[in-house]
This record gives sequence, C-alpha cells and structure tokens, in this order.
Amino acid sequence: MLSKRHLRFRLAWLALVLGGCAGRDLPNAMDAGGSASDLSVSMSICPPALPAVGSGPCPTSLVCAYGNDLRVSCRPTALCVDSSWTVSMAVPPSCPLVVCPVPAPSDRDSCDQPEGSVCLAADSGQCVCAPCPPFGPACAPGPLRWFCVPPPTDLRCPRVAPDFGTPCAPEGIMCAYNPCGGGENVSCTKGIWVSAPVACPA
Repeated sequence: MLSKRHLRFRLAWLALVLGGCAGRDLPNAMDAGGSASDLSVSMSICPPALPAVGSGPCPTSLVCAYGNDLRVSCRPTALCVDSSWTVSMAVPPSCPLVVCPVPAPSDRDSCDQPEGSVCLAADSGQCVCAPCPPFGPACAPGPLRWFCVPPPTDLRCPRVAPDFGTPCAPEGIMCAYNPCGGGENVSCTKGIWVSAPVACPA
C-alpha cells in the first residue's frame, strides 16, 4: 500500500502531466468570423519583457513565456485575449527553489532537493527528483532520487525548452523536454515556438 507521502507525490505528478500534456491553444490568426485578424500571429514576436496586464494590442491567442526555469509551468506566461494581455505568474509553493547539484545528476542518483525539482542531467537531458520513477509500477516509498530522461533527439532543438512565442526554425520541428514528467513538448509553428500536445502513458 502506498504511503500518504507517496500518494501525494503521485497526485502532484499527475497534475503536472495533465498540465504539460494538455498543451495550450495554438496561435490562431483568424477571428471568430473566419476573417484574417488585423495582427498576424504568423508574423508576431512576443514582447521582450512580460507585458502589463490589459496592455495591447496583441494577436489574440498568442502565448508568450518568459524565463529559463526548466519547469516550463513555472515560467511567467502571457496570453493574448481579445487583443489585450492577461498574465499568469508561477505559484511559489508549486515551484520551490531548486539548487541543482554540481556535477549534474545522473539517473538514479540520490536527491536532496524538494520532490518535483527538475535539473539538467549530465547528458543534457532532464532529471526529476522523486521517490519513484514516473509512470512506472507502484513502488515502496524510499529516498528521493533523480530520474532522468534523454535530451531531444533532434540536434537542432535548443538544449533547454524555449519560451513560447520566441522565433524558431525550421518550420515544423518538434522538441520534447520530458513532456510527461512536468516538462513540455514544443513545435515550431508559423515561425514561433508553441506548446504541442503529446500522448502520455496512463
């Protein structure tokens, strides 16, 4: 039987996965009536800094993220709704400060950081601090360890998941950054990086 601590971890992990795998709406350059909007998403570039709430104009449905936290869900994000910006800030309790070890961790190394912490792996992949492997069979609660996944297989992908809305090339490239472990899957669409849906194991 799973301990309460392990059960809480599993539920938190599932929440991260659902957030990471669901993705966000892709930029849409057409309004509800089907006509081209005044601001073309395909030509848009996100503001260099997080925009103020209510500022604009901006291309409706454009998503822009800011920062370099490996946990993409912990980056401040701006979404353009009806041509003005709404802003979502990371919640500190769900994004605790992480001090990544030096040298970088390898798979199954012991972890002294909070559960759910994410660090770059020795092979440039990503490691998550957890008591059990994600999506693996139930295991007896034990000491926290780093569970690592390899970096994107396409060498054209950035080493760290890019911010949504930043320029990219070539068109259509897909890059996975531990999308089923709290990370993100991104694609280059209309010249900018956007979140891309991915099927995760049950």
